[in-house]
Amino acid sequence: MVPGVAKVSSITSDRYFLKAVQVVVPTYFLSALGLVFGLKPLFTGLDNSGIWLVMGTVMVGVFTFTHGVTPMFVYRLFVDGLNLFGTSDPGTQGNQLRPEPLARLLSGFSCLHMVIWYGSPILVLAALTSWRPLAWALFHILLAGRGRRWWLLLQHGSTSTALVLFVLFFSGRHLFPLGVLVVLFQALLLTVVEWKGKQLWIRKEPDITKP
Repeated sequence: MVPGVAKVSSITSDRYFLKAVQVVVPTYFLSALGLVFGLKPLFTGLDNSGIWLVMGTVMVGVFTFTHGVTPMFVYRLFVDGLNLFGTSDPGTQGNQLRPEPLARLLSGFSCLHMVIWYGSPILVLAALTSWRPLAWALFHILLAGRGRRWWLLLQHGSTSTALVLFVLFFSGRHLFPLGVLVVLFQALLLTVVEWKGKQLWIRKEPDITKP
């Protein structure tokens, strides 16, 4: 392997991991902080047996992946599919496709569905943990800048999904130290998502100077 290429790859991987940590760690910390200051957990879990521990861990992992991560790619494919149904607009550069009214309606519906699907876990987690994570999510998303807000909404929603599932299966009383596993799992998961999924949602603007 060429040393220069390996170094660049390592730096890129570190950047992906740090971006994932920026979402996961503050959300977890604020959630745990909200539970520490007198808020009684709404769920206590079934029992403390080893079987339930293993089952709960597996279920949190599976549902976090299927409900928190996989839809990121499904939504993108769906929206891109809708963009194929359009007509050539001569008023745009390169006669770009103009979506038909039905395609616009379906695209708007998919965006609304994304807001509900990923916004609901953020609100539920905030309700369980004194609303601190909601303030952080809104602050982070609004300051992200145009073009990245959707992407951060998906990441915050995925992280909140993982933490809400943990509370459902284990209760907030176990958010520390057992819940640290969620931080590690979600950080690694979002690192892969940042690596593979970000390019689907955040695309470079075309260079209009080139013919």
